[in-house]
Amino acid sequence: MLEDITNKQTIIPSGTGERAAMGGYTHQYDEFARKVYDCIIDGSLEEIRVADADDNVGKLDDICYATEKEVHGYQVKWTNTDTPFKYNDFKDLLPEIVEGWRKLKLLYPNKNVIPHLLTNRPYSENDRSIHNKKGQVIGPFIQYKSNVLDKLKNGSSIESKWADTLSELKAFSTLTDEEEPLFWDSFIMERFDEQDEISVENKKSDKRIEDLLDVARLIQIMASRKDRKALATRYEIVRMHIIRISLRSKFGRTCTSQNLKMRLILLYR
Repeated sequence: MLEDITNKQTIIPSGTGERAAMGGYTHQYDEFARKVYDCIIDGSLEEIRVADADDNVGKLDDICYATEKEVHGYQVKWTNTDTPFKYNDFKDLLPEIVEGWRKLKLLYPNKNVIPHLLTNRPYSENDRSIHNKKGQVIGPFIQYKSNVLDKLKNGSSIESKWADTLSELKAFSTLTDEEEPLFWDSFIMERFDEQDEISVENKKSDKRIEDLLDVARLIQIMASRKDRKALATRYEIVRMHIIRISLRSKFGRTCTSQNLKMRLILLYR
């Protein structure tokens, strides 16, 4: 009996599903916190939208915030495996990103809406699903990203080898002729910067980490609230005293928490 208990105590549960879900949300909220923090520091933040309604932001709801001139909406794909990101994954996600971009443009008609696709998955180097009109494999997604998507963004000419992919891209993107240049000029596909880790162990010694953890916690609370309050302005964030902020660098290291709070309120009113 004792042996049975001992054996049971040494069993380590995999928790695969839970780890995947929690890992994805943790990285998503951390990245959201970094974006919000940076915009508060430079004074450009207007508001954040957390777990907002599909009618407002579509699938660009993982990270969404507005600055004075821009609106950033993110579709985040994070995994704790090394599964490569393939062309078919992109085909599945792009229509949803385009639809979210359209909805944000209606919500913020006077701002530049920037749609993002953010992932930690490596771009596939062995993808064989991209073909020309003759049915020949052209190249993997990592090459498609640099030879098609990046060139659409910067306005460079696309090599004839990849030209056959443009008609298919137009079809599954659902973009109109008028929308195409606007969307591709603003669309950003990027990978997580895993070097900028928000580590709890460094909270006491690094004020930026402390502030980022506070912002991430605020985002988590907003996402889980029963009243589904999805919007928070920069003024509300400061009023919540979530940001003790390394803005102390603006006001001086000796500034007390209360004085700092009042100065922030005045700054962001």
